[in-house]
Amino acid sequence: MHAWVDAGLAGDIINLEYQSLMVGDSRRSPVVAPERLEVNDDMAQPSHSPSPLDPFLARFLALVATSENGFQPGPESDRLARGLEVPRAFVDTLFTSARTRGLIKPMYGRGNKVRWKVSPTGEALIRDYPE
Repeated sequence: MHAWVDAGLAGDIINLEYQSLMVGDSRRSPVVAPERLEVNDDMAQPSHSPSPLDPFLARFLALVATSENGFQPGPESDRLARGLEVPRAFVDTLFTSARTRGLIKPMYGRGNKVRWKVSPTGEALIRDYPE
């Protein structure tokens, strides 16, 4: 939509677009009931988007998963760096990647402390890269 379209016309256009996305609208592709979908084995997708960091992330997540209390970046980064035999800065990189990709999820504790534990998506990545 162009910036020169006035608000009234913009609202009408957005409303028309919304209506065209509604189920049963003949102007769009028909909605297929889930039970009628066919899945071809050639179409199977991995559980995640492959990344060169994945093998390192799997090891990082496996170590995080061993801690009952989760992982707190900063205070525990040195321990993980030693366990992974990598520089601490790389642990920070792995943490940022895991958090961004939803491989870990926050556990909120007392005060403003946030600890992180492996999410179901992260568990799938661990299974994809056994040691």
